[in-house]
Amino acid sequence: MSDHTAENDAPSGPAASATVDRPGGVPRSAAWFELFYDLVIVATVAATGKVLSESPDWPTTALIVTALLVLFIIWLLTTLTYSLQPNKDRVRQMLSLMQMVLLALSALSLGSAGLPNWVGFLAGGGALLTVAAIYWRTARLTAFTRLTQLITRITVLAGLAFLASAVASVWLTSAQATIIAPVLILIGAGIVLIPFSTVITRMLATGGTINAHHVSERVEVLVVIVLGESLLAQISALTGLGRIPNPVFFILAFAVAYAIWTLYEAMVTSSGLPVGAVGLRQWFIGHAVLIIALVLLAVAISDLAATDPGDLPGGSVWSPLPVLLTVLALAWLALITRPAQRAVWVFYGGAVALIAVVALVSAALADQVPAIGSWGVLAGAVLIIGMAITVRLLPATRSPT
Repeated sequence: MSDHTAENDAPSGPAASATVDRPGGVPRSAAWFELFYDLVIVATVAATGKVLSESPDWPTTALIVTALLVLFIIWLLTTLTYSLQPNKDRVRQMLSLMQMVLLALSALSLGSAGLPNWVGFLAGGGALLTVAAIYWRTARLTAFTRLTQLITRITVLAGLAFLASAVASVWLTSAQATIIAPVLILIGAGIVLIPFSTVITRMLATGGTINAHHVSERVEVLVVIVLGESLLAQISALTGLGRIPNPVFFILAFAVAYAIWTLYEAMVTSSGLPVGAVGLRQWFIGHAVLIIALVLLAVAISDLAATDPGDLPGGSVWSPLPVLLTVLALAWLALITRPAQRAVWVFYGGAVALIAVVALVSAALADQVPAIGSWGVLAGAVLIIGMAITVRLLPATRSPT
């Protein structure tokens, strides 16, 4: 039996997906405040990318990936409340606004030159508690009590873990905090991520609790805005230089952004949400991976555009790995929505194999030729552009509209 009431359902009409739409619900577009919320969230994403640009090493990359995962789950949980309770709610808007401020503070604490670590941990915990407050309020306004109560509990626990890491950073010695604070952060992230990817996703898929059109639209809009931010990252990297050190990568950034959007629009957006808990879970994970990959790729290309061709650097960010991760995420999403079409498997399988070869060659020759990773980014980017052209030329690789 679905957790829903007639009061909270949209007017009767055709559902976009029988397994994930609320019974009787009609497709619904995002409200203006939701789009405003998205823009602020993506500005926070851009701030994390800037930190990675300043320190492109493996520890910083791991920190940024963890931060982006937590940020994505906070955004997703907040967004899902608009499916559970779509009516305009000023209190929810105020809580969301408070969350934006806290997430911005959390992003500003990343990196050695940012705010103190304890500020970021405190702000991250506060942001998770705003999610708990939003769901506590949603539980009072709707009949989705099992789902909203579960999310309220896990976000409170996760928020407390983040607050505990802030306390550890202040009261423990530097050596102790370096070990204990990250452990508490990982515990807090796991408290949210594990239940969401298991129990909560199953409840969303089988309980008739979300509007498929609204959720797919919101996630797709987020991807588009992140792509737009990737170009702004390049402009920011070049501001004040008075020249464009590497015009090839400058132009490449725009071409790659358009190519990625072409692939995403052709292979994913027309398919909507997948059917069933497993498919929905994979769809959410695939988009989380895609957004992380886009941030890493944007940093790589924008920094290379600001570097003279003779000074191309090595390092974890300046390698084909972000390209490979981007294509893997796109392949994952395409195969989730159309698993039976052989052309899609062949197309994406071949693309992933080619970029994987480029990445392996770059890694093998990194010691002998430090700049090989940078040229690997160029090769991988050209392959993405070739994929987009192929999608446009070969109807068999496109989703039916």
